[in-house]
Amino acid sequence: MDPVRRHSFCRLCHSDSVSDILDFGESPLANSYLQKEDIERAEFTAPLAVMQCNDCGSAQLRYSVEGSRMFSHYLYASSDSGSVQAHFDSYASHVVEKLALTRGSFAVDVGSNDGVLLEPLQKIGLEVLGVEPAANLCERSRARGCNVFNGFFNQEVASTLPRPADLVTCNNCFAHIDDLEEIIQGVHLALKEGGVFVFENAYLLDTIKYKYFDQVYHEHVFYHSVKPLRLFLARHGFNIIDIERNNSQGGSIRVYCRKAEDSVESPLVAETIRNEEEFGLYSPELYVRFNEQLSLLKAEFTQLIEDGRKQGLTFCGYGAPAKATLFCKYFGLDKTILEYIVDDAVLKQGLFMPGTQVPIVGADHFRRYPADFAILTAWNFADLIRSRNKDFKGKWIVPFPEIHVHPNAF
Repeated sequence: MDPVRRHSFCRLCHSDSVSDILDFGESPLANSYLQKEDIERAEFTAPLAVMQCNDCGSAQLRYSVEGSRMFSHYLYASSDSGSVQAHFDSYASHVVEKLALTRGSFAVDVGSNDGVLLEPLQKIGLEVLGVEPAANLCERSRARGCNVFNGFFNQEVASTLPRPADLVTCNNCFAHIDDLEEIIQGVHLALKEGGVFVFENAYLLDTIKYKYFDQVYHEHVFYHSVKPLRLFLARHGFNIIDIERNNSQGGSIRVYCRKAEDSVESPLVAETIRNEEEFGLYSPELYVRFNEQLSLLKAEFTQLIEDGRKQGLTFCGYGAPAKATLFCKYFGLDKTILEYIVDDAVLKQGLFMPGTQVPIVGADHFRRYPADFAILTAWNFADLIRSRNKDFKGKWIVPFPEIHVHPNAF
């Protein structure tokens, strides 16, 4: 079976009226970090392009890659980042209090990664079950004492749960799934009457507003906004009962849903959609301007690098998240330009970035062999990274929404 599939219709509303809005050409898979022995081999690549539905407004990948190729073994462990763990600790306590869940309530986390949300929910007193396709991350969850099923969530899995769920969550994952209809039908099956489905993902409006083009990669099938989600969820028997926004991933939305017969829609839904439309989120002209802005950003970034290299200055990256794969590709930051990329995740250290083959090292290497400029490839953790490296004598390059060069001063 061909691992790459081209779509000519909207996955949410099935309209065949779709328009291409972004195209980054052939790209390696974002989390397909290379071993040393892989350097000389041809990497798997697939087209990376985003289309938008002219009817419902959903932004989504034109081409999708078979899920097992991306998620069966996964090197992003959420708990390796202290700030991500803190986010989910807060998420757990907030949701439990908001929904008045009690000790013994049953929560299912779809795409549970290494138990980053399961563990704090369990500590509060909930009974938890994670559903996670990456076997290595399932082992990490179990080591934390969390119950987890190794596989993809679907209606079959939902029908075999030990009891109906009070809460189903799906965080930074509801955008990763090619067949969302299968998932939402599974969620409908899994929830008890009055139960709540909560999902959180990067918000398209923030992605465009702040030029976060590197949010686009093959795992991110969807670039969610509220207008198309409202239509999709309603068609599958759900109302949006609340929306919250936060700064995770540079700007995310957290959406709360109940089965339609148990709920009424929040007034926030219509208000948020009005804001999206006023911003122009469903207008083709917005994406023409966005592409022009990216071209200008690339030209400025390229000039900055060229000027520095002419002076004999050196560059490194700081942070090797999935988004850094397209970031490095788009700006041409390969191993001839970057000395290395720093990442605190032990699972990634000693590996090489997909496509550009830049070596990934730990923070100790950065302190021992500092570059003149450190590009914040993990830009959403810029303040945290800088605060942890106060002895760095070079300068930081912050890429978004405009390029800024900062001395290391706090």
